[in-house]
Amino acid sequence: MPKQRGHVTQAVVESRLVEADSGKTHGKRAPGPLSSYPFLLAVVIMSGAALRLLSLLWGEPVYDELYTLWAARLPLDVLPQEVYASGHPPLYYLIGHYWFYPGAGYAWAGLVSWAAGVLSVPLAYLLGKELFSRRAGLCAALFVACSPLLILYSANVTDYSFFGAAALASFYFLARGIRRGGRRDWVGYTLFIAAAVFSHNLGLLLLAAEGVFFLLARRAGSPRLAVWLVSLVPVALLQAGWLLVNRGTPVATMGPHNPRLAELAEEAARAILLMLFSDTGIDDSGLWWKTAALLAVLAGLAAAGGVRRVLAGRAWLALSAAFLIVTVGTVVLALTLSEPGIDSVSERYLVVAAPLLALLLAALLAAAPPPLRFAGVAAVVAFSLILFEARTAERGDGFAPAMATVSREMQPGDKLLCFPVNHCYVAVAYYLEEAPPVSGGYIIVEEPGSVMFDGSTRGTWEGYRDVLSSERKLYAGAGLEDKLSAEAAGAKRLWLLEGSESGRGVIDSSMIYAALGKRWRVSGSWDFDASYALTLYVPKND
Repeated sequence: MPKQRGHVTQAVVESRLVEADSGKTHGKRAPGPLSSYPFLLAVVIMSGAALRLLSLLWGEPVYDELYTLWAARLPLDVLPQEVYASGHPPLYYLIGHYWFYPGAGYAWAGLVSWAAGVLSVPLAYLLGKELFSRRAGLCAALFVACSPLLILYSANVTDYSFFGAAALASFYFLARGIRRGGRRDWVGYTLFIAAAVFSHNLGLLLLAAEGVFFLLARRAGSPRLAVWLVSLVPVALLQAGWLLVNRGTPVATMGPHNPRLAELAEEAARAILLMLFSDTGIDDSGLWWKTAALLAVLAGLAAAGGVRRVLAGRAWLALSAAFLIVTVGTVVLALTLSEPGIDSVSERYLVVAAPLLALLLAALLAAAPPPLRFAGVAAVVAFSLILFEARTAERGDGFAPAMATVSREMQPGDKLLCFPVNHCYVAVAYYLEEAPPVSGGYIIVEEPGSVMFDGSTRGTWEGYRDVLSSERKLYAGAGLEDKLSAEAAGAKRLWLLEGSESGRGVIDSSMIYAALGKRWRVSGSWDFDASYALTLYVPKND
C-alpha cells in the first residue's frame, strides 16, 4: 500500500509534482518557482533576439549570401531553374524574391533568417516541455538562444536558419502527434516538414531521422506508422512536381570521393564539438581533449538518479537516435559528395542537429541536482557568449573594401577580371550600382600553372544554370595569354580581383601575372585583411 499523507497518497503527490513541472496542472497553479517560467522564457527569447540582431548588424555578406541575394531577385521564370542548378530547393529563394527588393540593405535581407532563428528559441522550449519537462524546455531554449553556431546562421542571408527552424517545428508537431494524435498536430507537422524539405536538400535526411524518432517514441495508444506516412504524401507530391518541372536541368555536384571509416568517425566527433564549441579550427589534440571533457561531464551527470531516469526514458532514446542519424548522415553525405582534399564538414550543415543536441543536454541538466544544474547552465551560457563575440568578429569575406575601391576608382572603359569569377559577379551585382563588365575563371590548386574558364554562352559566369551545361577548359602558357587577351579585349583599364573560394587566403596567381605582364603593367594594388587582393592594370603603351 502507498504511504498515506493525509487524504492523498504519496503516489498522487509525486504525480502532481511531475505534472506541475511538465506544465499540466489541475485547477489554479500554486505560486512558486515554476510560476516564473513565462517570465524567464520571455527573457531568454529577447536575449536570443538581441544576440542575433547584434550579429546581423555586425557582419557583412559572404559569397553564399551574395549568391542568395542575386538568385532571389531573378525573374520567376528563371529563378526555379537557377536555384535547382545550384543544388538548393526553392522555398527560401521564393520568399527572398519578394523580401529582398532592389536596394534593400543587408540587415533588411537578413530579417528572414533572424526571425527564423528567434523562433527556434521558443520552439526548443516547446519541444523540451513536450518530451521532458518545462525545466528541460527552458534550459534548451537558453542553450539555443546562446548557441554561437545558431546565432551565426540566424544572421546569415541563406536558407540554413530557416531550414533549422522548420525542422525544429516539425519535430515539435511530430512529438505532439505521437503523444496526442490530434488532427491539427499532424497538419502542422505536414506543413513544417514540407517547409524543411523545400528549404534544403538535407531535409530528406531529416525524414529518415523523424521516421526512427516516430518508431522509438511511440507508446501504447499512439498513432500507427501509417498516420505518419500519410502526413508525408503532400511532401512527396510536391517533391515529385519540383523534380518534374526541372527535368533536364543540370545540377551543381562535387566529388564523389570515398572517405575512410576513421575519417567519418573523427569528423562525426568534430561535428558534435562544432555544435558545442563552434570552433572550426579544432586540431587533433583539441578534438580529443574536448571529446574527453564532454564524456567526463556526461559521466558525472549520469551518476545522479534523476539523470539516469531520463537516460532510460523513451523520449531521450528517440531524440538521441534522431540526433545521431542527422549528425552522422550529414557527415557521410558531406564528405562523400565533397571534392577530394575537403576533409571537414561545414558547420552550416549542422543547424538541424545543434538544437537537438541542446535538447538532449538540457534534459540531463534539468534532471540533475540543483548545484550541478546551475553550474552546468552557467558554464554553457558563459562559454557560448565568449565564443559569440569571437565568431561574430570573424564574419565577412572582404568583398566590401574591394568593391568600395573599385567603385571609387572606376572609370569608363574599365573591365573586371576575377578569380573565382562567380564570387566577383555576385559581389558586383550587390555592391556596385554601375557595374563594369565582369569576366574570369577559376584557379585550380590541383592543376598548377593552369586556369579554368567556363564555356558560357553569355561570355561570362551568370549563374549555374548556364555554365553547368557548358564545357569548362583549362588554359596555360601561351594559351592562357591568348585567353586573357580575349577576356580583356576593349578594356582601357583592367581590374584583377583574386581570392580563394575556401576563404584560406589569396592563392597562387603567378601564372595570371605572367600572362597579363606581356601587354599590361601594374598601376596600383590593394591588399585586404580577408581573402581577396585587388590590382589595377593599364596597357603598357600608355
